[in-house]
This record gives sequence, C-alpha cells and structure tokens, in this order.
Amino acid sequence: MKDSLKLEKLLVPISIIIAGALVGAAVLYANKGNNVAGNQQQGQPQDQQQGQQPESKAYLNVAKITSQDHIYGNKKAKIKVVAYTDLECPYCSKFHPIIKNIVDESNGEIALVLRYFPLPFHPQAQEAAESAECVYAKGGDSAYWKFVDNTFAAYDKSEGAKIDLAAVASKSGANISSCDKASYDQKIKEQAANGQESGLQGTPFAVVVVNGEAKGTIDGAYPKERVQQIISDLSK
Repeated sequence: MKDSLKLEKLLVPISIIIAGALVGAAVLYANKGNNVAGNQQQGQPQDQQQGQQPESKAYLNVAKITSQDHIYGNKKAKIKVVAYTDLECPYCSKFHPIIKNIVDESNGEIALVLRYFPLPFHPQAQEAAESAECVYAKGGDSAYWKFVDNTFAAYDKSEGAKIDLAAVASKSGANISSCDKASYDQKIKEQAANGQESGLQGTPFAVVVVNGEAKGTIDGAYPKERVQQIISDLSK
C-alpha cells in the first residue's frame, strides 16, 4: 500500500511535465502553420531586413517593362516599382495607396507598374483583372487607375461578398458591358507566371527596378516609411 502511494505521488508530477510539453509543442506547431499560411495565402509581410535581397536573386527574372504595362506616374522615371497585385486582396488594398502616395511625392523619380497576380482562393480576382483591362480599353489611363482604386475600396466594404464590377467600372468612367473579358486571360496568366518566376510567395509583391535593372523586392504591405527606406536602399 505504501509503495502504491509513493508510486502515485511520483506519477503526478511526471504527468504534469509530459502534459506541459505536449501543449507547448502543439502551440509551437500551430503558430508555425499559421505563419506559413499567412505568408503564402494572404501576403502578410515577412520579417525581413529592409532592402534585403533573396539569395537566389529570382527578382532578376522580372519581365521587361513595355508599352503593354500600366504605369502610374512618370513613364520615364528612374525608379519603377513593379507590383504584382490581386485586386481582391486586402493586403494589396493597403499597399496600393501607400505606393501611389510615394509616387506622387517623388517629383517624377518613382513610378508604379501594376501587374496582376489573381489568387485562386479569391473568387473574383481573375474577373477583376479582366475588368480592369476592359476599363483601360474603353476609358484609358484615367479610368483604369480610378477603377483600381474603386475596386479595392469596394472589396474593403464588401465583407467578403462579391461586388458588381460593371458598376465599379461605370463609376470609374467606362462601360464594359460589351467587352470581351476572356481576351485578356493570356496576358493575366503571363504576368502571374512571371511574378512567380520573380520570387513571389504572396501578394502584394513588388520588384524595384532602377534604370531598367532589377535591384530587389518589397515582399509585403509594409508601412510607408519602410517601403520608402527599401526603395531608397535599393536605388543607391
């Protein structure tokens, strides 16, 4: 009987230690899984040093900027930020006005190049990209950039529901009811493929190009000050 009591007393603390270890391991595993999912699926900024460049230098694969690109700001700007964007992505929605504001304040030194990377788990991302191309075809640059701004704003307010892209286009100054959206499918696929070739792991993702040469990346929706610092560091 005494031996049984001694054994029972010994087993209690051992059980507590084992249980604590299991809980700790479960929490660590869960947190690791959440971080991976966030970076890959939602484009959450990774904890990287400002201006840090991937060792693989995949950003060197970024496609050359051409007349087929949409450029906000001075088309002859020394610095171009080539942003791969999902128009339904909430993190892209945060990054977009930041980079536009930086362009506006750059005195023509920086321009934004917008390319598409529709994520498969955003049900309207592909259609939104196609609609943006239709808006450009019908209304030109002015309507295009208004549509991008208005689309982000509409999704921000939609709480996950689908939006009326034709209505957003009309509000932006273009009637896209007769537009052949499917005709832009190949362009969007090529841009998305090039984003992956350039190192994209989540949206938003951008490659900083200086005088036509890719210098490094901005790999998340960082605050304005950090984005400015990254661009400055990569432009030296």
